[in-house]
Amino acid sequence: MKIFKRILYGLVIILAFALIAGLIYIRYISHKGLPEYSGMLDLKAIKEEVTVIRDEYAIPHIYAKNEEDLYTAVGYVMAQDRLWQMDLLRRVTLGRLSEIFGKEFVETDVLLRALHFQDKSKEILAAAGAFQLKAVQAFCNGVNEYIEKAGNKLPLEFTLLGYKPEPFEPVSCANLTGYMAWDQAMGWNEIILDHIRVKVGDSLYRELIPGAILRKTRVYPSLIKMKKQDLIF
Repeated sequence: MKIFKRILYGLVIILAFALIAGLIYIRYISHKGLPEYSGMLDLKAIKEEVTVIRDEYAIPHIYAKNEEDLYTAVGYVMAQDRLWQMDLLRRVTLGRLSEIFGKEFVETDVLLRALHFQDKSKEILAAAGAFQLKAVQAFCNGVNEYIEKAGNKLPLEFTLLGYKPEPFEPVSCANLTGYMAWDQAMGWNEIILDHIRVKVGDSLYRELIPGAILRKTRVYPSLIKMKKQDLIF
């Protein structure tokens, strides 16, 4: 009986130590990725002094002496708050979710790659002006400098999934334009309804979707030039 009690006490002590160690580790990984909101930083990509003031809701207010520094600071601050979300959306546009989530997402990746977000983004960037390209590159410089400075103190999700984000490039940002356009065209939204109305005419549209014609549309025909072959129905 005494031996049994000793074994029981030993197991309790071991479990207690394991629990304490587990709680310490959880606290460590949950806090190590928290951004530093106070103090001064020396960023390679910043040319002049930039001031970032966060209000009581931690919303950043950025004051810069030139636009390039402003976009760089925006990239750095956004990465502080949203780096994993930014990387996740980038992976969505590239069809690379299965790399971090496993084979269950292979079919999702196949669908997303079929949309060719990146090919369209390259066309957008090729047609962009020098100012736009400079601004988006400055933004990426800020994001990448945060990744570099963070080191192993990246947000919790990177630790749990066991990977580090790749550097951001202008095409990574442009991909989000295509993704948002695709996402907002899903379901029975105003854009889809307007496509139907343009193709079938107001009279048949009233029969197909009673009451919809009474709603004010926010899709302005003067801003959308659609050819018959461009309609998705």
